[in-house]
Amino acid sequence: LQFLEAQSRVKCLQFSDQGKTTLLNVLTQRNLTDLEVDGVVRINGQQLSGSDMHHICAYVQQDDLFVSSMTVKEHLTFYAELRMGRNYSSNEKRKRVDDIIRDLGLCDCANSYVGQIGRLRGISGGERKRLAFACEILTSPPLLFCDEPTSGVDSFLAQQVVQVLKRLAHRKGMTIVVTVHQPSSQVFAMFDRIHLMAQGRVAFNGRPSEAIEMWNSWLTQMRILIWRSFLTTIRDPVLLRVRLFQTIVGYYMDCSKVVLNTIL
Repeated sequence: LQFLEAQSRVKCLQFSDQGKTTLLNVLTQRNLTDLEVDGVVRINGQQLSGSDMHHICAYVQQDDLFVSSMTVKEHLTFYAELRMGRNYSSNEKRKRVDDIIRDLGLCDCANSYVGQIGRLRGISGGERKRLAFACEILTSPPLLFCDEPTSGVDSFLAQQVVQVLKRLAHRKGMTIVVTVHQPSSQVFAMFDRIHLMAQGRVAFNGRPSEAIEMWNSWLTQMRILIWRSFLTTIRDPVLLRVRLFQTIVGYYMDCSKVVLNTIL
């Protein structure tokens, strides 16, 4: 599976069914204990090991992992101590935290508690998404994976989330891979490139404008309808028998009409 390009900005993986998180786990070489995986993952044509992937990429998971009793700045400082290690001085870590807070528009809530729903009032849903991005880009990874960052938010916040990712990609020169499910037309058009997958197969890979042109073609729509009808039929044995019976009966009825018309 090859769909990444260096500096390709924001790339969208859109799926019609389950498997988004599993694919990201395979690409990032994480949580593969119970999985049997075939094939290789290549970046710029080079095969990388799991440790190599951990060094060059970051992964924003769908579920946020925050310390609710910390403020936004305290939480980022805590992450900086864990992620940046001893290679950076305390001043460099503080500067990095301040820069990320400014870049992601978290200045107004820097001293607000992260909070937890039902227990402690905290920052908004959009701010939580931006904080999740901030925690993962502390080490300036060239490659960022995001698992459904627009889930659980309304259409307006979804556009804001994607806009934040676009700013990160353009300013930092990062390649960002995002999985989404049923995005709005506005969000769909914001991605630089999209990779549509359905039932484990690649349906399209290119720019959003190219996808719209292709799917608007009547021939493509007819092909999709026929394929969907075929899949529905073979998955239901009873429906398959009924349709075969209808086809056979219809065929004999047509033959009977032709014979009667010929005789008369």
